[in-house]
Amino acid sequence: MLVNVFDMKKQLLLKFGMIITLVFLFMRFSYSKPDAIMGKWQSSDNDRRIEVYKENQQDFAKIIWQQPDKFRANVGDIVIREIEFQNPHWEGKIWVPEIKSDFTANIFLQSQNELKIEATNGFIKKVKVWTKIK
Repeated sequence: MLVNVFDMKKQLLLKFGMIITLVFLFMRFSYSKPDAIMGKWQSSDNDRRIEVYKENQQDFAKIIWQQPDKFRANVGDIVIREIEFQNPHWEGKIWVPEIKSDFTANIFLQSQNELKIEATNGFIKKVKVWTKIK
């Protein structure tokens, strides 16, 4: 009887160790890489495209195309700046031209082809999903 209790504890510890190992492996591979958001993205409304790029070791996003006369921003304007990788997401400042105000931006890579940007300023919060384009 004593041997069975010891074997049961040993098996339980082995299973627990395997679960912990799998959790750590999942966490390791679920984290994003700092440059994973680089590239061109299109808004879910298909009315604006941005490019996230690196310049002088800093990350920015600028408008590369938009529907005419729809926004107060212009093509070429930097709309997201001070982008910093805070594993597993990015943080920065986003300019919202419609209300002429800066928001705090939290950027999440939902998948290789989907970017979620949450813009927050006080009680105001806007969420947009962007799709990667070539």
